[in-house]
Amino acid sequence: MHQYLDSDGSGTSDQCVSSTIGAERLADATAWLKAHNFKGFLGEIGAGSNANCIAAVQGALCAMQQSGVWIGATWWAAGPWWADYFTSIEPPSGASIPSMLPQALLPFL
Repeated sequence: MHQYLDSDGSGTSDQCVSSTIGAERLADATAWLKAHNFKGFLGEIGAGSNANCIAAVQGALCAMQQSGVWIGATWWAAGPWWADYFTSIEPPSGASIPSMLPQALLPFL
C-alpha cells in the first residue's frame, strides 16, 4: 500500500489536503486489518515539508503506531536519482531532511 497526502494521492504536489489527512486516509485500511486480524506495512508514504504536511505525517504515523496492526512504513523517496524531488531524504541535502525528517519521521524510529 502507498499513501501520498496531496489532493489526488499521487505524490506530485507538496501540498497536503489537511493536517489530518494522513490518519484519515489510513482509517479504512486500519479497520480492515483489525477486522481480519492481519498486520499491514505501508510501503510508501510521502508529503511536502511544510507545517500542514508535517502534521499530517505525524498524525498518520501516530495512528499507525497506536493501532497495533501496522508493523511499519517506508518514506518515499531516497536515492541520488531523486535529486531535488520534494520528498527526498537522500543525504546530505534531500528536500525532506531539514524539516520532515527531524519533526515527523525520527520520533517514530
